[in-house]
Amino acid sequence: MILGRGFAAVVILLSLNAAAGCGPDLLIPAFAPGVPTPTSSAGSSTPAIDANGTLGITVAGGTVSPLEANIQVKVGQRIRVTAVSDVAESIHIHGYDITLTLPPAVPGEISFTANQIGVFNIETHESGKLVATLIVS
Repeated sequence: MILGRGFAAVVILLSLNAAAGCGPDLLIPAFAPGVPTPTSSAGSSTPAIDANGTLGITVAGGTVSPLEANIQVKVGQRIRVTAVSDVAESIHIHGYDITLTLPPAVPGEISFTANQIGVFNIETHESGKLVATLIVS
């Protein structure tokens, strides 16, 4: 019975993310094999988040920065995302269902508390690039 409820919850979450334009391949449970752990060296070696918990994202000339960075934070940490793009773009934080819509050349900002343990993709939707992987432990 418990397994059936858990499966139903996963199906509902996948359906909600698919309806939001996010494919199920972007959902990565924290326990999945091959998922980067906080000690993993996958992705960017450049710190993507500053000491104040701010992730700065830039989209310019078809290039996204940072790109495929690993961001390691503690559960309960406050995260601030600032972004600017030279074209209309949106930044989506999977698992938190947060989207920052960016008109061309207009900076945007969102803040949230990393209150879910796991691994969550941060991506651009229009250009389809993985900005970072948020690892909350």
